[in-house]
Amino acid sequence: MTNDFSRRTFMKSAGTVAGVAVAAGFNPKSYAQNEKIRLGIIGTGLQGRIAHIGEGLKVNKDQIQIVAICDVWKYSIQEALKAIGDPKMPAYTEYKEMLEKEDLDAVLIATPLNSHYHIAMDCLDAGLYVFCEKTLTMTIEESRDLVKKCNETGKFIQVGHQRRYNPYYNKAMWLANDKNLIGRITHITAQWHRNESWRRIPPKGYVLDAEEQKYIKDLDKHVNWRLYNDMSAGLMTELGTHQLDVASWFLGSIPARVSGFGGLDYWKDGRDAEDNVVLIYEWDVKPGDKGYRTIERRSSKQRKTRINSPYKVRMTYSSICTNQKLHYSELIQGDRGAFELIGEQRCQFYPEPWYLDFQKAKAARAAGKAGANNAKTSKSYIPGEALNAGLPVDVYMDDKKSTKYNVWMANHNQWAAFASDIKTGSTPKANQMAGLYSAICGHKGNEAIRSGSTVEIDPALVKFAFDTPDPHRFDFVDGPNMVEALKKQQEEKEKKEKEEKEKKA
Repeated sequence: MTNDFSRRTFMKSAGTVAGVAVAAGFNPKSYAQNEKIRLGIIGTGLQGRIAHIGEGLKVNKDQIQIVAICDVWKYSIQEALKAIGDPKMPAYTEYKEMLEKEDLDAVLIATPLNSHYHIAMDCLDAGLYVFCEKTLTMTIEESRDLVKKCNETGKFIQVGHQRRYNPYYNKAMWLANDKNLIGRITHITAQWHRNESWRRIPPKGYVLDAEEQKYIKDLDKHVNWRLYNDMSAGLMTELGTHQLDVASWFLGSIPARVSGFGGLDYWKDGRDAEDNVVLIYEWDVKPGDKGYRTIERRSSKQRKTRINSPYKVRMTYSSICTNQKLHYSELIQGDRGAFELIGEQRCQFYPEPWYLDFQKAKAARAAGKAGANNAKTSKSYIPGEALNAGLPVDVYMDDKKSTKYNVWMANHNQWAAFASDIKTGSTPKANQMAGLYSAICGHKGNEAIRSGSTVEIDPALVKFAFDTPDPHRFDFVDGPNMVEALKKQQEEKEKKEKEEKEKKA
């Protein structure tokens, strides 16, 4: 690794050097193709140990080397060292000491939400790339500040929205955008349902020592920080922003307004964050927007000038802790079909019968066939058939088209992309702007719940005086041809109908 000056020197001079380096296009580091990214981990709780150390980073150990860890709780450090398999790895209580002493390229921030902002700012000032767990920050302004800091330093933040690296989500995005398979998106429904307290139990009999007590005043609260509004922002930032990220990704913008309800009605155990929330988000979509789609005229009463004018898209979202029915999924409904993304492990496509018949009649008219305008009498107009005609959206995991997808692969993929983007000078799909978008959705949702009113969302919140990375990118993911699969399904259906008709005759 080429390193023109030490990390310690950079820390001392970051305030004056960073802006000059970016302005001059100067990069103090270059990477050999087989060189590992040197990573420091700040926060070694369950998310840091299991999802990242135990999965994403373990799989990508040829690309990323963990060189130091940091946590204020010694128990977490001990467990992390076990997971890493290196008991002699440098471990710190103060993250600033780690930044000064270790030669790092990047950091993982997996700490409570209320600490993300200051840690991320310090790491960017130190010239490091940042992988930050979602939600990006405790406030919208803090997230905007981080976008500005990324622009100043020339570094990026990748936010832990792993769905952006899930092949099923990318395939659905490609089919919705490049192939217009589901047509105009009209409604989105998402939920995250569980039936548990979400409370974690600290190790039995564990007593904080004097050093730990400097940072941890209440061990139970430290372990269960997600349940307290001064350390987190509850269900909306710990769960909701995952699925609101998906909605903004598919629609290409932030919502225009939100209203909602929520409360602490069941798990009254000392927490103060809501244990159930229900919200409605509304997007204003107009011609020229990324999410805008024209529609077909389906009635003589419809005028082209009206049906293709600006329109609204609504999303309902719920998160509860008293029943796990439906668990977690996203249903993206368009006028031609729908995608149901289930548990991050599969995607189902449901075609709308009217559009299948519309296409059939259109093809018949083009061919000059008799009866081309009678497609509306087809049995495929029976609503129940639309619900039962789903097709799995299959994806290939490798060139051999044999590897099966599992729920951890998105985590593996996001870390592989993190290393690749650093080495190639690219920006992540789940970049700082994507983090800002989802933070806006989550925090404005909480504002609506707690104010009891509809909250307008200013589109200027995602505007800056400089170019920002695209928060709506997606990748093409190879797989069986959905259009051909749909055609085959329709042909088989018609063949079956014909055979049944002949039997009756």
